[in-house]
Amino acid sequence: MSKLVSELCKPVQVTRYNIRSYHPQTNSKCKVMNRTIAEKFRAYCNNKEDDWPKFLPAVLMAYRMTHHRVPHKLPHIT
Repeated sequence: MSKLVSELCKPVQVTRYNIRSYHPQTNSKCKVMNRTIAEKFRAYCNNKEDDWPKFLPAVLMAYRMTHHRVPHKLPHIT
């Protein structure tokens, strides 16, 4: 993690976590979220998939208002 990014995160109280992309136990929730959002875009977008920005607010609102279950317990990352 760069010192510049760390310093930029402090004033806005952002906590950064480092995860390994090849370790699914640490980022499964993110993968599930991305898969779900991609499925919604496939359902609403045209064949060229160039109109997804107009569906983004509605898809994200629907995702945020839905209860989600993660298949396994995520480890606490410090």
